[in-house]
Amino acid sequence: SEDGGETWSDVIEVPFGFLDTNMIVDETTGDIMSVRLWEVPDRLWRSRDHGKTWQEEPITVKPNEVMKWLEWSGLKKRGGREGHDTNSGLYFLHANASESGVTLRHGPQRGRLLAPATFRPHAVEHPSDRKPLDRIYNCAIYSDDGGKTWQVSGFFPEGFTEESALEELSDGRVYYNSRSCMGFYDKALARELRQEERLRRTAWSSDGGRT
Repeated sequence: SEDGGETWSDVIEVPFGFLDTNMIVDETTGDIMSVRLWEVPDRLWRSRDHGKTWQEEPITVKPNEVMKWLEWSGLKKRGGREGHDTNSGLYFLHANASESGVTLRHGPQRGRLLAPATFRPHAVEHPSDRKPLDRIYNCAIYSDDGGKTWQVSGFFPEGFTEESALEELSDGRVYYNSRSCMGFYDKALARELRQEERLRRTAWSSDGGRT
């Protein structure tokens, strides 16, 4: 829509599917991006004309220190549509039904692109049924070069977190709100949850989403 929502164009077909992509608007350039981390290699589509046309671009995603250690010890990144039924020393990094990203407007990281993501060790169990060592963690990905290179942030301070949203506050801190996966998908494992297990999880970053 170009008239405030009163009328709308025909549907524009885009070259990327759903599969948990992050949408983000670069407020510095006006570009719109769709970042998908499910697959190998990681993928990004960019529109420079407000969503009318899209082009795919190569990107680099740099792991955080924990992921570097895991890769050094033998755990490898795998695409979301491959080998999803065995615990075979792989991990996923993806958006996982999270909200769109933001462009930071305050402080030394002004202009940084920041989006929620999820680190998921490979396991057959549903996220809520996993053993403590297989817990999944929210994190963020951020770019300081307009989307060409992305760095994975430190992990959210509590596990069993996914499906999240983040926003920059007026004081420059980043507020992160996440679903908690403390329940049980498998009814055979169900039990009464304590009150604190039912709550959502929140965290704050004072360094532009890095930690």
